[in-house]
Amino acid sequence: MPLFIAAASSWPTWVSDAAAGSGRFQARVETDSPPLMERAISVLYRTAAIAEAVTWAGLLVGMLFKYVIDGNDLGVRVFGRLHGAAFVAYVPITLLAALRFRWSPGVTALGVLAAFPPLCTVFFDRWAARTGRLAPPREAPIAVEP
Repeated sequence: MPLFIAAASSWPTWVSDAAAGSGRFQARVETDSPPLMERAISVLYRTAAIAEAVTWAGLLVGMLFKYVIDGNDLGVRVFGRLHGAAFVAYVPITLLAALRFRWSPGVTALGVLAAFPPLCTVFFDRWAARTGRLAPPREAPIAVEP
């Protein structure tokens, strides 16, 4: 009966095969929840994507008030700064997520470019979550004969 050695990001659980009478042990990897670092990066990325989209929407409303409704530039001053900060935070967080989750160069470029059109970071975030790009890449266990 082979032993299974898990990927470096998971901890193996050793299970005895004594019930079958062989007296051997087998490692079983618990992969129900992602490791803490991957989960933190995923939450950080999703938060940055939502913040970038919300501040974009606020900036658009501020521009509507400034240029169309009454000339008041308070919304542009407030949301312009907030959106600038959210954009500057979103880009490196996206690159961090791309490195950690091993995105292809095309997916990485799409993630960064999603920050330019209004609200596209939310659409990219939903697509990335749906296609498994915000989860750690799964590695198959390696079978080793004792």
